[in-house]
Amino acid sequence: MAKRKRKARPDADFGPIERQQHAEYVTEQSDLAGVKRQRNVTHDVLATYERRNQITTRQKDAGEAFANSWRKGMLAEVYSTIDLEGVIAIGGDDYTGQEAVYNARQSVHQMVRLLGKPLSDLVIHVCGLGHHAGSWPPLEGARSGEAGMSMLRLSLDQMAHFYRV
Repeated sequence: MAKRKRKARPDADFGPIERQQHAEYVTEQSDLAGVKRQRNVTHDVLATYERRNQITTRQKDAGEAFANSWRKGMLAEVYSTIDLEGVIAIGGDDYTGQEAVYNARQSVHQMVRLLGKPLSDLVIHVCGLGHHAGSWPPLEGARSGEAGMSMLRLSLDQMAHFYRV
């Protein structure tokens, strides 16, 4: 009795072409051999808020400055190996990898102390972790999106003043 040939796995269905026109996607190998996946690399909450005219460009730049410090301080949820050689110092100073990480963490801690307890938690939730303002746990409920956006605008204004954006 002859063995049955296995069907080759086709590439994954990436959806309609229209979906790919609204963002930038990267095709990469998945855990399954021969199957590829697409990852959206343009998903950014602050860019979405700016595109909807919910925050200004100045506020977005301040949020991105905090997010860069958050990532350089290695406080982000990253599931890969740590490479200190790839860390660039904040402010263009010549620091080693560990010094750059330390300075980034100090910048984040200064911002957290400046904003205070409730606003700093919201900024970490939105800018650091990339969640939406309405999904912040203390605000969950009716009209949580509006309350979260108003608090986020206040904190981003303070951050823009701090970063001199």
